[in-house]
Amino acid sequence: MRTPDGGDGHTYQQYVVRVPGNGRPDRDAFARALRAKGVDCRVPVKTPVHRLPEFRRCLSLPETERAAEETLALPVDASLTRRDMQRIVSACNALGGPIAVGSTTVFGV
Repeated sequence: MRTPDGGDGHTYQQYVVRVPGNGRPDRDAFARALRAKGVDCRVPVKTPVHRLPEFRRCLSLPETERAAEETLALPVDASLTRRDMQRIVSACNALGGPIAVGSTTVFGV
C-alpha cells in the first residue's frame, strides 16, 4: 500500500465503503457476512452528530443520514499483510463486489 506524499506519521486504520440498498439492514447483513468470513469490519458512524442529544437541532441532513446508514469500515492498517488485504478484497467480491461510483467505492448486495 502506498501512502500519499508527506504521509509521515499518519496511520491509516480503516477504509470506509458504502453499501447501498435498503440502508442499515443491507449494510448490517453485508457486515455479518464479512465477519462470518473472518473480516473484522465495523460501522464507523452509529449516530450522526446532529442526532446526538447535545447537538440535536431541527436540521434535515438527508445525505448525512444516508451515509450513516450505508457506510462500513473495512480494516486497513500497517499490521495487515498483502495476504490479509487480498482475503478482505476476496470476501467483499464474493458478496457482491465493488462498483466504482465516482471516487467512492460501493458494494452491491
